[in-house]
This record gives sequence, C-alpha cells and structure tokens, in this order.
Amino acid sequence: MIRSKDENVVLQEYLLFLLRDERILKAAMNYFGGSAGQQRVSPLFLKTFNVPLPEIEEQKSYCELLKNAQIIKQQKEQQAEDILNSIDDYLLGELGIKLPEMDLQKIQDRVFIVRFGEICNGRFDPKLYSIPVKQLKQSLYLSPFDKQPLKYYIKNNCSGEWGKDESEEVDENKYTKCLVIRATEFDNTYNLRLDNSRVKYRWIENSKLSRMNIQPNDLLIEKSGGSEDQPVGRISILTDEILKGNQIAYSNFIHKITVDGINPMYLYFYLRTMYNIKITDSMQSQTNGIRNLIMQEYFDQIIVVPPLQKQQEIVNRIMAMRQQAKSLQEEGKEILKQAKRKVEAMIIGE
Repeated sequence: MIRSKDENVVLQEYLLFLLRDERILKAAMNYFGGSAGQQRVSPLFLKTFNVPLPEIEEQKSYCELLKNAQIIKQQKEQQAEDILNSIDDYLLGELGIKLPEMDLQKIQDRVFIVRFGEICNGRFDPKLYSIPVKQLKQSLYLSPFDKQPLKYYIKNNCSGEWGKDESEEVDENKYTKCLVIRATEFDNTYNLRLDNSRVKYRWIENSKLSRMNIQPNDLLIEKSGGSEDQPVGRISILTDEILKGNQIAYSNFIHKITVDGINPMYLYFYLRTMYNIKITDSMQSQTNGIRNLIMQEYFDQIIVVPPLQKQQEIVNRIMAMRQQAKSLQEEGKEILKQAKRKVEAMIIGE
C-alpha cells in the first residue's frame, strides 16, 4: 500500500496518476523481482523514485482535468453500450417478432406438461420443453416473413482441427501454420478478437485444411465449452478483412458452416440475436462441466427470412449502429489519452 504522508503536500489522486503513467511503469519493470508468474516491483524502486512535486493547486487542477476526461469517456462508453444493446430490439422489430412477456416468479410460468410422444426417442431436458422456450419459438412463427430451418441454407459444414503446436518440427510440405480460432477469440460485443498476443498458431495438416475449405462469409459456431454464465452457441463470421491478414483455421470446439440462398451477414446477426434471447440455450447438453451444442437441433432451428433487399437493409443498419458504437468508444479512449498526455507534459515535460 502506498499512501501520501501529507495531503497538503501531495494528493493521493496525484500519486495514483503518477504510478499509472506508462513511462513510470516501464521504469518500474527494470526493478521487477520474483518468479516469472508472480513478478513484483522491488521496494528499492519505490524508495528511489523521485516524485515531481508541483504546487498543491496545480495537482488539484491536473486531477480535475483527468477526472473530467474519465467522466466523458464513461459517458461515451455508456452511449455505445446503449446502441449495442438496442441492436436485438431493432432486428426483432424489423422482422415483426414480439418477444413474450413472462414472469418466472409465477409458478404457472414454470410448470409445464409434455406428452410422451414429444420426448420418445429424444432427450428430456426441462429447458427444451419449458414454457418460456416454447413461447420464444412461437414468437418467431408469428413473423410475417418466410421461415425455413437453418439446414435449408447450409451448403457445407465442417468440424475443426486443433493440429500440432507451432514449436513442433513438421514437414512443411504437408502442414501449414495457421492462426487457429478458438472460443477464446469470440467477442460477445463484436465479432472476433484476433489482435492480441493470446492468439494461437498451430500446424494444420494440409489435407485437413483443404477439407475445411474456408471461404469469406463462412460462419463459425462455438459448439463446445461455455460456462454457467456463458452458454455455448456463440457465432462469428469470417470476413474478407480477417482472411486477408491471416492463414485461418479453427479448433475442434468450433463448427463451420457455408450458406447459400441467404445473406450470410444477415444470418450472422440473426443467429447472434437468437443466442442473446436464449433460444440457443435450449439446444445444449452438459457433461463433466463442458457444455455441448446439439448440432442437429441447432441446424433445425427456424430462420425468419425476409426478402434479400430487406436482409441487406437490416445488415446496413446494424453495421452502422456497430460503427457508431465503436466510434464513441474510440473517442472516449482518445479524450482520456490526450488528457493524460497533457498532464504528463505539464508535470514531466516532453
């Protein structure tokens, strides 16, 4: 713990800013001790670190500048979150789908009867036959647009491959090093996160890579993994931008589909919404703590299909909403970044 001896000399907030400054953090790294997994700053750094000490009123003005920038950043992030949260309502509204209102505190909304014929030769999972799930599915049928099972549009589907570790020696005539997409890369807000140091590169056998036959606009479905708070069934799409910069493969916990006869980006947004309203939640089983998507049930789910022109209108609108949210997030980051730079220049100098 670090605490100011005298708030009339140095403000605690001011100390916090200094110790979070990027240049000071880099300097502290030279004093790291301990094991690689539990590195810590040596007390020697803290004892020898010279604190730039402007007048107390200047410290207050610096802290106020940063606090205001942080407030603006939070406001923009909230605006972005509100826009992103409205996407599902927009899509459902455009498709004429009205979600049922349910009060699961009422016993009559939680107790249900299932005919034996419905579960004969199938699985008995209370969630699958529950009133909320049945009502959600029924709401899709009330849409005025055409409806088809997902499998109707699937041209090709293929499971993934984990391959060999990139450190292994392989015959490079038979293997290709690929960025292998895992569930970890699925982004709950946007699409895929492939710009961090945690992505995995693996050797994939060429024959298996050829079988995957990865194409632009292929959809990747998370079929295994998940957790109590995050069911499996998340969806992503392989855009031209993603494929242009990487040799892509996907793990054995991911399933790929190629579709035809429907706008793939529309289908991507539609399936994301089905996941968010928890229809996908009823299509999974759980064994040994791992959740598995029941692919046959997933492929049998109903897709509401407006005309192609309407699909493209929906895609364009959602893309614009997501871009607006991203811009707000970036603006917030830049405002805080510029405020920090301004304070650094005033305290430390360039």
